[in-house]
Amino acid sequence: MRASRTGCGPAQVSRHYDDDQALALVSLIAMINATHRIGVILNNQRGSYQPGNLATVAG
Repeated sequence: MRASRTGCGPAQVSRHYDDDQALALVSLIAMINATHRIGVILNNQRGSYQPGNLATVAG
């Protein structure tokens, strides 16, 4: 596997994290990326969230 642009490859990751932690980290990054992509698709304005907005939606 090729190292990324930051120079951090699988060998460097395995020095700092065990397999479960590395999987959790990659999963979290993928979830954040997907959330941002959905926001772009829906044309959400950055910084428009106000705390408490979701309480009215959840009922």
